[in-house]
Amino acid sequence: MIHETHNPSNYELTIRFVEILIWPVVFLLLILVFKRNFTEAMGRLGSIKADATGVSLTFDNLLDSATETFKKSRPVAVAKSASNIGSEEKTTELPYQQLIDIKKELDKSIFDLAKEEGISVTDRSVSSICTELTNKNIINTENGALMQTLIEVVNAARTDITQQQVDRIKALWHSI
Repeated sequence: MIHETHNPSNYELTIRFVEILIWPVVFLLLILVFKRNFTEAMGRLGSIKADATGVSLTFDNLLDSATETFKKSRPVAVAKSASNIGSEEKTTELPYQQLIDIKKELDKSIFDLAKEEGISVTDRSVSSICTELTNKNIINTENGALMQTLIEVVNAARTDITQQQVDRIKALWHSI
């Protein structure tokens, strides 16, 4: 039996090489182009835990970190146990709806302040507007950092947020 061997030409080898490398190169280019977006998204996730049961994102760690940041700036105003927050105001809204209300209130206050100061809010994120307000000394650096932290926490929250977590976020919001 005669085996016919085919020696690929340089052109065929080059094509095969490109076929093998194209997707990793495209993936790396996408990461480089959208590096900032990936970094922000990963930061919003909090921490990631991977084990035999799967992957879980722990919002509590992000919320704990935000609470610590607020405690350093306003040690008296923020307590980790916020069970008394909202006790005088009974609500029938689900925790996630309460969070949406906090987000709307936070966004509105930042947008209103920016508009008062003549800053364009069209097609801009709340975070970028907050940064501009801080850079122009319209809000002080400390409050700007706290608002950025709060924006990050609110954006990272999932639909299964608990009432205790919402109460803690409310405490952070009311301490600014």
